[in-house]
Amino acid sequence: MKKLERNVGLYIAYGLTAEPLFWGVVLVSYLQKMAQMTLPEVYLVEALIVLGFPILEILFGSMADTVGRKRTMIYGAIFLFLEVLEFALAETIWQACFANALWVVGASLISGADRALIYDSLKALGRTQEFEKIQSQATYGRLFLAAICSVASGHLAAINYRFPVYASLTIMGLHLLIICLFSEPEKSKEEAEKDKSAKAQVKLIIKGAQVVWQNCNLKWIIAFTAATLIIGKVWFFTYNPYFEEVKIPEASWGWIFFAMNLVAALSAWAEPRLITKLGNKASIILMVLIQTIPIIIMGTLVIKICALLVIVQNFVRGYTGPFLDNLLHSQIKSDTRATVDSIKSAVHHLIESVCLLSFAFLLMHFSLGACLLILGICGLLAGIGLIIAYRLIYKT
Repeated sequence: MKKLERNVGLYIAYGLTAEPLFWGVVLVSYLQKMAQMTLPEVYLVEALIVLGFPILEILFGSMADTVGRKRTMIYGAIFLFLEVLEFALAETIWQACFANALWVVGASLISGADRALIYDSLKALGRTQEFEKIQSQATYGRLFLAAICSVASGHLAAINYRFPVYASLTIMGLHLLIICLFSEPEKSKEEAEKDKSAKAQVKLIIKGAQVVWQNCNLKWIIAFTAATLIIGKVWFFTYNPYFEEVKIPEASWGWIFFAMNLVAALSAWAEPRLITKLGNKASIILMVLIQTIPIIIMGTLVIKICALLVIVQNFVRGYTGPFLDNLLHSQIKSDTRATVDSIKSAVHHLIESVCLLSFAFLLMHFSLGACLLILGICGLLAGIGLIIAYRLIYKT
């Protein structure tokens, strides 16, 4: 039990290093300047690469349920370290594509396995009611750290665009080390004796798909998670070009990202308290409005002051993870936990690929402001549809 108790503390440390913290501030501009990519090419490459997720995440999710979550996470962390290393050396679009491919494999290996490991650790300790709180702590801790790193990143990029990526390598190395310190939760005798062959993994994938198909609550959670993450990602890739268009100096980008991450951290920290006061339905409505209205305003008025609206949207970034993870894991059992979580991510990435391709097409024909306006309106309409679906499914 002591090892499982240690998992809880390690998971928070794991959450702190789950991203290359210095990199996000200049990601798109880095690809444009160092890898010689245009903005539509950034979206096209991302759209094609994420097509690997639907297959790999489900496959690796079932692998995590059979061969072990810790081992699967270690493999994933190695690929993520190599991804950042390749990006640090990238000078062409093909190197950027290869680095993205490494990211898909690494992220697919870790997807679902990390949350399954901590949930099953808490289950063995009789503390599953703390899952949302621990997810929140891991999230807001990372976001606070990202806020601090963002300021340094902006100044580092002003000297040399590769410096923030080099700094991110140290974060990903530490990430791998922390994963090695986890202890795998003991499986029941029945689970330990399960067939771990390829045929058994296929059966587990089919079982996970059946669990999702037969549960309307799960289908809604997957749809809302996909919508929220996709809108956020498509918007995120426009940050750097928008800052450049309204002539915000690169050294100031770090301070904007500092404020963004601080807002996200505070919303993740406050999430357990807010969800108690607001309830699920009010939280969902709030997330839809906060995420889409700023995009519509930024698309309508492409001016310097509107760039600060990216700060507001990050309330959703911090709030969504713990909230939706808790909803999801309360609906699934241990034997298919990582598989179902990976099915959720696979569906999200399949839809994401289509949306990224569509946005790349829009960028080829319309201005950045017009594309943002279209994104915001489509996001708002999708959000309204999901709110109506929530009321019908949950009868509220």
